[in-house]
Amino acid sequence: MEIIGHRGARSEAPENTLAGFLHLQSLGIQSVELDLRLSRDFELMIIHDESVDRTTDQTGKVFQFSASELERMDARGQQWQDRTYNEETGVPLLRKLLKRWPALKSIQLEVKSPDRSHFEILGNGLMTLCQHFGLKGTITSSDLGFLQHLNSAQCPLTLGYVAKTMEPDPIQTALQLHCQHLIAQGDLCSSEWVTQAHDASLKVSAWTVNDEETFRHFERIGVDSVITDQPSLFQELIRQKTLPN
Repeated sequence: MEIIGHRGARSEAPENTLAGFLHLQSLGIQSVELDLRLSRDFELMIIHDESVDRTTDQTGKVFQFSASELERMDARGQQWQDRTYNEETGVPLLRKLLKRWPALKSIQLEVKSPDRSHFEILGNGLMTLCQHFGLKGTITSSDLGFLQHLNSAQCPLTLGYVAKTMEPDPIQTALQLHCQHLIAQGDLCSSEWVTQAHDASLKVSAWTVNDEETFRHFERIGVDSVITDQPSLFQELIRQKTLPN
């Protein structure tokens, strides 16, 4: 079962920052989930919330700021204010992360509730970057309109539907949108449901998994990957499992 760092490793380093992503890299984990929004000058920025209030030293909507303004912010959040990092802790550009992490194996790019007028900018930007860096990325979203747009644009990248509830039916929705991945809230992932998803040729990622019991359960029922805030915990579990008796 693959381990995917959630927003980098948000319980171990500042979320969605270069410092956090490179912490994940230092653990030997080459798979990451991150969130994307557009800056005022239409750059792809890595940040979860619609506003910068929670994670930075500024206030306002992400789209009110230019890329350079977002990069200069302190995005350590309250949790990490007493820590200093060698790497940047502003709101990063996606292309800067991809340049710094050439060995990245896989990436889940969750596009957060985009404005319909920005669908084309987002889609083209993602496809161009992934092609330039030779990245095997999966564009994920809970926004059905955006996923439909990517289908219409014949997006060559893998698509994933982010499911938070059973309505609309996640498996049928993913199939209708020509997705290959289901990124599902952990509560949805029963053994029967995971089997149904696999029978439909869908891979299942479960989020957010932060304890050993849940990790072991999802491993037993065949979940393909878990998205976690605490990747170092599960790296150690896997290491112990592979040690000779």
